[in-house]
Amino acid sequence: MQFRQRERNKELTQFVDQASLGTWGGVHQWCVKNEKEAVKERLLQEGLPFDSNTSYVLKGWEADADQQCCIIVQTTENLILNAYRYSCASDNGKVLLAMDHTHRLVHEGHAPLLVGTISPDQSAHLITYAKCTDETGKSITKVLKAIVEESKEILVFRAKHNIMI
Repeated sequence: MQFRQRERNKELTQFVDQASLGTWGGVHQWCVKNEKEAVKERLLQEGLPFDSNTSYVLKGWEADADQQCCIIVQTTENLILNAYRYSCASDNGKVLLAMDHTHRLVHEGHAPLLVGTISPDQSAHLITYAKCTDETGKSITKVLKAIVEESKEILVFRAKHNIMI
């Protein structure tokens, strides 16, 4: 267990100051450094591509120490496009979303919210993974709004640049 914790801390210190680990400030630093534009910039500096399978944090995340509230949504462009792909494959053009939100799954105590879609062959496909401090309607609404906004941005960008969906 100690080995895993040391390795995890090594990964985190790439994005968070050692002194901020385990604090709201550390969460804030991690989110800022893992937003889409920051990830693109970092990969560009390292000479690596930002592709449809690169993970990033969606806009609109919240890490508020005063309110003790945290809502962070992580995904990739490919995962976000799952919803669009399956809306095209469905008979009525609608997306069936499946969500699971629980505190019981993680040791750290935050509530993971998994959002996925169901394809016509009845298989589940993940869209996003969110970390929330609670299971309220506010958290779920904020996560779903972030997904919708990111989906729109990706689809418009890909349409403008003739990138295959």
